[in-house]
Amino acid sequence: MRNDKKRFIKINSSTKQGVLANIVLDEIVPRLDNLKLLNAYYYMLSWEAESESDAVGGGYITVIIINIFILMVVFILQFKTFKGIIIVLSVLPLGVIGHVTMLFLTNNIISFIAIVGFIGLAGIEVKNSILMVDFTNSCGWKDYR
Repeated sequence: MRNDKKRFIKINSSTKQGVLANIVLDEIVPRLDNLKLLNAYYYMLSWEAESESDAVGGGYITVIIINIFILMVVFILQFKTFKGIIIVLSVLPLGVIGHVTMLFLTNNIISFIAIVGFIGLAGIEVKNSILMVDFTNSCGWKDYR
């Protein structure tokens, strides 16, 4: 096989049931680093390890910071006060506590997939709290007493 006009050999493996890939990589990568390879040869991790390293070191941190800034501007335009923003974002710590607790109870670690799940959970939490705050602002509590 070839990639960028370079030959390569692809080696696939799977872990046993209940064994996480990150734990296996923590044991294997130091051994691979100690291998004496010829000058033209090297190894490269792919699949989950590759996507995890791309997400952490691929410049996504700046994208996340820019998105948080844009989100705050949208919140300010929507609610016109910081009180609404604080109420909407106050649900996020509860989601973090629940997410970490469930990872602990199911004996899983925080992996790339868990982080993607956390981002989805945070989006749903914020959406629901925006709807609740918007509803209470538009109707007012006096209508329901």
